[in-house]
Amino acid sequence: MTEGTGTATAEARVAELAAAQAGPLGLAVLGVEVAGGRPPSVRVTVDLEVPDHGRLAPGGSPAGGVDVEAIAALARTLDAALVADGAVPVEAVVEVASPGVDRPLVDARDFVRNLGREVEVELSGGADRVRGRIVAVADGAVELAPVGAGRAAAGGTRSVALDAVVRALPVLPW
Repeated sequence: MTEGTGTATAEARVAELAAAQAGPLGLAVLGVEVAGGRPPSVRVTVDLEVPDHGRLAPGGSPAGGVDVEAIAALARTLDAALVADGAVPVEAVVEVASPGVDRPLVDARDFVRNLGREVEVELSGGADRVRGRIVAVADGAVELAPVGAGRAAAGGTRSVALDAVVRALPVLPW
């Protein structure tokens, strides 16, 4: 980060370089944080690159997360690219991480990454909450299957428009 460069400009440049390095590894950049200090720090959050639609295979289970080797490879190449570009000084601390299991789902790709997982969704209007297992994401909607004792027998899935989702969180298994 050069003297006088705004944080927003630095974050935009880091995001651009990170996306170029992450793509070939099958990763998508979800967020970038640049903080001044001694030494300056850069935090890049990545996850698997996925399409904005998908369906859980019959009998399928949730996909695994980002491979730690892919994160390590990105950290190495990104650090070198940022220094070579002059986006950060050589002493900057560059950290690459996955978003964590409790990150809110904010777009269709987040729901696709979580196919097969249980989520709780708050819908606009604040009165309606839906809990279910993500089985499909397509055409601006997420399809949720009921979970829990007795609910599976009730059958059926519920389609929820993504633009009606105010907040969606994974339900942690513990």
